Amino acid sequence: MIRKIVWALLMLSSVGSLLAAEAFVGTWKLNLVQSKLVPVRPGMAPTEKAFVIQQTSERYQLIVTATLENGSPFVLRSSTPTKGGPVTYSYELAPLGSVAMKRISDRALDFISMLYGRPIQTEHFTVSGDGKTIRNDIQGINAQGRQFRGLELWDKE
Repeated sequence: MIRKIVWALLMLSSVGSLLAAEAFVGTWKLNLVQSKLVPVRPGMAPTEKAFVIQQTSERYQLIVTATLENGSPFVLRSSTPTKGGPVTYSYELAPLGSVAMKRISDRALDFISMLYGRPIQTEHFTVSGDGKTIRNDIQGINAQGRQFRGLELWDKE
């Protein structure tokens, strides 16, 4: 059960939450060749993954789509205030899990995933100076208590 909760939080925050400043608005595709993905259960790694971010009033709306190794589709909708705060999702997280966004600058933001009141993952997103790529540095603790790191590189479409 804990593994499922941790996996859901990882998927949700990983892309489920790339929202902050206008530099992030647009359509992005994960560069699987250059990325070093966070380990997941067999069959659950993405074979393709993309997201679209739109700004609506004082919130950013995100739609993530992916195809997993096992052939399953993955779709997630989320939003967060443009100034930072709790991330809300199209379906409920584990009862004691949450994700919050902290806006660092117009080109950088952090997402912190919590489970049972403890941080289990942090992500630092940075948009390149030319606005064509996003770098996401990920670190956290898995269900077995072991530390992990990952790197996602996203290309603007």
